[in-house]
Amino acid sequence: MEINKEKLGRFFVIIIAFIIMLIPILWHIFKSEGELAMFVSGKTSVSRIEFLKSYGWEVSSNVTEEIIIIPPQFNEIYKNYNEMQKQQGFDLSNFKGKTVTKYTYEVINYPKSASDEYAPNVFANLLVYEDKIIGGDICSMELDGFLHGFNLP
Repeated sequence: MEINKEKLGRFFVIIIAFIIMLIPILWHIFKSEGELAMFVSGKTSVSRIEFLKSYGWEVSSNVTEEIIIIPPQFNEIYKNYNEMQKQQGFDLSNFKGKTVTKYTYEVINYPKSASDEYAPNVFANLLVYEDKIIGGDICSMELDGFLHGFNLP
């Protein structure tokens, strides 16, 4: 039996095109369901710092760790916080009642308004469950502080 190379070539082109078309669809599905976390490693400090760098943040290598429990029921504050998580591809409702580790790094390049200096007392918090980043934020500990997702303001 002779294989038609032209037909085989067209078959592979169709398969490759199908796979390429499928990737954005799967990305949208995973991102919209808050499953992005299942793909982002938070196992080591290096991987966590690289994650923050991917958003443009430079952080101190000093890190604090805190064990926290995601509440089994979300109050209004946690609901709002989770909405922010969903906007950046995470969803903490999948981790209600779970014990997670919060890693906190000092952000050393947060832009200060109306100046070339960097704002002090800004921190990046990463929530990690089973070595995967499941959420987090950038926040200021100043009196007129802020809290937002990982994207640069």
